[in-house]
Amino acid sequence: MILSYNNQNYRVYDDNGSYDINKVKIGLTLSQTSKGSYRAITSEKSYDVLVANDEEFLYLFIEGKQFTFRKISEDNFNHGIDSSDMGTGEIHAPMPGSVVKVLVKVGDKVEIGTPVLIIEAMKMESTLYADIEGVVTAVNAIGKEQVGTEKALVVIESVKK
Repeated sequence: MILSYNNQNYRVYDDNGSYDINKVKIGLTLSQTSKGSYRAITSEKSYDVLVANDEEFLYLFIEGKQFTFRKISEDNFNHGIDSSDMGTGEIHAPMPGSVVKVLVKVGDKVEIGTPVLIIEAMKMESTLYADIEGVVTAVNAIGKEQVGTEKALVVIESVKK
């Protein structure tokens, strides 16, 4: 599987529960505890991890933080598509939930990783972050609103040309 995070591509290999990233063995063991929930164990610490995904993204929730990875097809990876062109600027809920707080407004300038929205799903709050640098052009969510995964809750237009 090839994933992109913060404009970096990573090829992830699953070797029977032990993982290699870009052919480098990492000390991580992953075991499923329930549907969508995992226990990640490293040599130093263990983490509860919630996992959600759709056709385009893989979402990890670890200790209240969200990490969004874009899935890249082998074909796109082999043809050298620049991962910096991959951010959509459309922030979606990774799973159905309730909007706790909108942290940006139209016209705000954001960088990759800027918190834009807090949602609650499965009784856990998660912060959603900007996936590109740019200007917020639309906010399609309000506090306490129930949202699904299909609607872009925040739209960001890239400032990089």
